[in-house]
Amino acid sequence: MVSREDASVLKYLEILQAVITRMATNSANCKAWCVALVTAIFLLSVNNNKPGYFIIGLFVIILFAYLDSSYLSLESQFRKRYDDFLAKLNQGTVDEKDLFIIKPLGTTGRITRDIWTSFKSWSIYPFYGILFIMVGFALLISI
Repeated sequence: MVSREDASVLKYLEILQAVITRMATNSANCKAWCVALVTAIFLLSVNNNKPGYFIIGLFVIILFAYLDSSYLSLESQFRKRYDDFLAKLNQGTVDEKDLFIIKPLGTTGRITRDIWTSFKSWSIYPFYGILFIMVGFALLISI
């Protein structure tokens, strides 16, 4: 058994929290990069009078929406691992082997399902959906 005061317990929680923070930061960076790239494509399309470039913008949005959903899914899985570890710690059932698990939960099928669930999150589909509609509307107007 491992006690709450062990340095290894605190370090493990710090590692999990750092991973969670990194996933959240990556998710925010996806949104920022997507807006920057879509804006650049929009300006390039308008300045060169090439409406076909808007299609590239739609693909960029889809790519970043998937990537952002992946990061959100991983963040959610690591949060669950963090919460499960704290629950075990509070129950006094933490074993030494619990301190060496630094990977997301689940199998490939579950990860794919979690990515789809993350895509339906309020932080993903409204942002990318509105961006997709705006670029699609700009494409329709420019044709």
